Amino acid sequence: MSASPRVSVIMPVYNGEAYLRAAIDSILAQSFSDFELLLVNDGSTDRSAEIIETYGDPRIRVLHAAQNRGAAATKNRALDKARGELIAFLDCDDLAHSARLETQVRYLDTHPEIGVLGSRFVTIDENGKPSSLQGNFVSQNVFASLLFTNGLVQSAIMLRRCALAGERFASDREPAEDYDFWIRLGRTTQLVNLPLPLVRYRIHAGGISSRKPAAMEAAISEIIRDQLTHLGLEPNPDEIEFHRSLCRIPVQFSREQLLRAEHRLMQLREANRKTRIYAESEFDAVLAHQWFIVTIDSWEAGLQAWLIYCKSPLRRLGPATLRQHASFLRRVIPASIRALFR
Repeated sequence: MSASPRVSVIMPVYNGEAYLRAAIDSILAQSFSDFELLLVNDGSTDRSAEIIETYGDPRIRVLHAAQNRGAAATKNRALDKARGELIAFLDCDDLAHSARLETQVRYLDTHPEIGVLGSRFVTIDENGKPSSLQGNFVSQNVFASLLFTNGLVQSAIMLRRCALAGERFASDREPAEDYDFWIRLGRTTQLVNLPLPLVRYRIHAGGISSRKPAAMEAAISEIIRDQLTHLGLEPNPDEIEFHRSLCRIPVQFSREQLLRAEHRLMQLREANRKTRIYAESEFDAVLAHQWFIVTIDSWEAGLQAWLIYCKSPLRRLGPATLRQHASFLRRVIPASIRALFR
């Protein structure tokens, strides 16, 4: 390994003995070899340290913490110690495709304007069995989409060191500190997702979302508040909760809720036209997509949902395809028929 490897792969470790070896092996088996793997053991109390010490690969560097400092501090320490011009992440319970680093390095080499690069991912269970392909935001609209949901998974991220611009993970946004981090980076550099599934993201009972659901919800609400405030709005708790409801699938809104959703999305458009936080064409496309998702998911409202969708100016921001309209009608027409016989 060179003194200055091209890529630094950061793997935070805290009580990860169950899946740690598989995660490490997936990085050591990469087709791209000019990297260092930074294993940051955040005061684990299980066999994680013992597993790490079984490796003698010179590409591995180990940082130990005497006590648990938390996810943000652990990753910040790794960012400070990383030597590569490109920095990648992989959680200690996930797996990287063998060509992941090679694919992302090649893309960044040919797209110098991109600062943060993610990818699609496949979810797997405790036993490694694939369950579904995830990752919907694979276009230039990633940054604008973050206003509604985190479309970047940490284990798929590779970024340029120069794109950090002094930014670090914020402890007061744990356990959603990665979501907050991508948003702040997106204000000064471009974010892109590759359509290729380059990682396997493990869903299990020991995951942070499963262990701390209330803390995750609270952190995301604060991050949404931050973004709305940045748009020049002053959201109250009810408005933040309604904004969150726009992102929860299924939503099944009533007619009144759909009209409120339309009004809110139009407010966001107007706020962005004043502040110019997001590129207008990209933001319009995201609003149109969100409007389609909210209305089609409210299919129990019957044809009324489709008519509300069609009459809205939001529809014209990003017209639905004929296939999408057909899918919409296949859902709402049976609901309307059932309503006639109630």
